[in-house]
Amino acid sequence: MVIEISSDSRIDINHHFRVSAGPGAGKTHWLSLHVSHVLKDSESLGKMGKVACLSYTNVGADTLMGRMYEDRSRVLSCTIHSFLYAYIVKPYLHFIATDEGFNIELLNGEDDRILSDYNTFEEIRKAVKQYYAEQDATFSAIRAAKWKLQEDGSLKCYANPPKKCCKKGYALNENAYIVYKKLAWKKGYMHYDDVLYFSYKLIQKYPFISRALAIQFPYVFIDEFQDTNPIQAKIIKSLGENGAIVGVIGDYAQSIYGFLGADPNQFASFTLDGLRDYTILDNRRSSNEIIDLLNVIRTEFQQHPIRNEHGMKPLLLVGELLACYEEAKRIAANEVHALSYRNIEANILKQCVDAHVQNSNLLNQIKDSNANRKEFVTIWIKAIEHARNKQFGAAFKMLENIGVMDIAAYTSVKEALDDYGKYCNGTLKDFFDYLCKRWKITKIKKDTSIYSFYSSHTYRELSQCVGLLEDSSAQRTVHKAKGDEFENVLVVFTEEKALNMIINPNLKDNESDRVYYVAMSRARERLFLTAPSISQQMENTLRRLPIDIKKI
Repeated sequence: MVIEISSDSRIDINHHFRVSAGPGAGKTHWLSLHVSHVLKDSESLGKMGKVACLSYTNVGADTLMGRMYEDRSRVLSCTIHSFLYAYIVKPYLHFIATDEGFNIELLNGEDDRILSDYNTFEEIRKAVKQYYAEQDATFSAIRAAKWKLQEDGSLKCYANPPKKCCKKGYALNENAYIVYKKLAWKKGYMHYDDVLYFSYKLIQKYPFISRALAIQFPYVFIDEFQDTNPIQAKIIKSLGENGAIVGVIGDYAQSIYGFLGADPNQFASFTLDGLRDYTILDNRRSSNEIIDLLNVIRTEFQQHPIRNEHGMKPLLLVGELLACYEEAKRIAANEVHALSYRNIEANILKQCVDAHVQNSNLLNQIKDSNANRKEFVTIWIKAIEHARNKQFGAAFKMLENIGVMDIAAYTSVKEALDDYGKYCNGTLKDFFDYLCKRWKITKIKKDTSIYSFYSSHTYRELSQCVGLLEDSSAQRTVHKAKGDEFENVLVVFTEEKALNMIINPNLKDNESDRVYYVAMSRARERLFLTAPSISQQMENTLRRLPIDIKKI
């Protein structure tokens, strides 16, 4: 039985629970109150126990900690990924490092650089006997691979759907993924996904780790549980089975991290003995008009407006992206947060320049057979764009990976920012020449496909593919806005067919529909949508819904 509660309701603190709550329901407010009740009333915490509040994003973790009014020293608020690394992988990896072939002496935190040099490529294709494999296609497939939990409880790394390794269309042999992992681990590389692998392997082989964590954290609450993947869910369940009180809070319609292995079904299927189900149907965030549109999109989960304040009807602006953004800001007479599906549109709005990038993954697909040169150029573009967005720590760490450190990194970044106007509007070859004047890099031969690629693409095209590690700007992707809310929001639809999610939504099975739903639900007062063009049929259909349309 599901019990309906409000964001101010109290529940029993000594039972596992699941709370289903839509966008703006006040679940962070509810969770902060629940944690306060635990800190005040629990007999299980003892003198040393802590409450672990885990979320999928840093924004969510920081927001929760900001709402805490009790003793914060008794609360750990962080991402689930950080929790697994800090409390399982880091202290216990040495138990299995030798068996797994991981060089623990070279471990330096998580490292998302792909080991993509030619020697690594050669070892992979020889190991799997795919001599026709091509380097770029092979490493593109490896980037797409994730650890998956199998029915027998084992873990397997592969890309789903299978990825091609050559122009002939042959799929990369699945054994290539583990061959790559072993090569990377030998050099101390631990990728984001590997944290899950080692955490799972450790608690399976050494159950005392789960028991020890349950003693250290007698209460474990996970916000945004719909964004967990089966491996994470299995680990959390292990804590509950070993004595911790586990609570999960989420909403399947807000699951938007499928590309990282998230599975919205994990929330509905999660179970522990004695688990109690609750739901919050309130919406404390948005105006009545915005909630009306959200309820059209999601008929099975009708939210009740708590503010009960009327505002502007959601407005679809049709026309060129930058012009629509300016019009939204004019109407709002205030800051408008623009949320897009891809990095490209977010960067176009940041830079106020449209480079007409067709391939959103272009930065990872620079045509260059020299892996070191390719990595050098790629990292410099990422570092410069992070520095331009005041993320100097991230920029310096990136440059450290290519041997640019300390004073050299500081002075080089400062010079690159000062000289930005010299290369930002030129070709990638112009930028490469700029780097060559300052660093020893293998030159590019003329009349080659590599030279052609560098000459036919601009720095701006590549820079607009950069995804910032952290982004609190007014122009960001939906994924970077998760857990946040804004007075005015512009949701960027890049083509008309994406607007079908308003007319015929499929939130259960279509992640792109969920991404746009999450974006729209971030707005408090004014919601703008934008699309480059719409047909008369689409316009007629949309006008029957609680939405206005204006052509720019």
